[in-house]
Amino acid sequence: AIAKGFKKYKNYYVPEKVVKNSVRVLSFGVGADVKFEKLMCKDNQNLQVKLFDPTPMTTKYIGKIIQNSSAKTVGSFWNMKIARKCFKYNQKKCNIIRHYGDLYSPYSYYRFSGNISIT
Repeated sequence: AIAKGFKKYKNYYVPEKVVKNSVRVLSFGVGADVKFEKLMCKDNQNLQVKLFDPTPMTTKYIGKIIQNSSAKTVGSFWNMKIARKCFKYNQKKCNIIRHYGDLYSPYSYYRFSGNISIT
């Protein structure tokens, strides 16, 4: 059973209230799939998602990845106008020194602290 108030975005459970009230999401190592991020943007069209992934494949194909990833699941909601509004891609390398923020699971809430260095 999933804890009350959590919603499944791709294969992650996130408090739906957090998604709907958030302004920004930092997503590291997107690879060839941005379904998680698209589903959150569907629930919060004011969300700004910063995508970080310096790998050559992602750098080369990020436009197609954003356009085509999970097209069937997200459906007619998604278009490139929404993509330009929601997504910003950055190919900088990120060094996670210590984690910072809140970590959620469908069954509990954890808090951890630290910082992230983007180089």
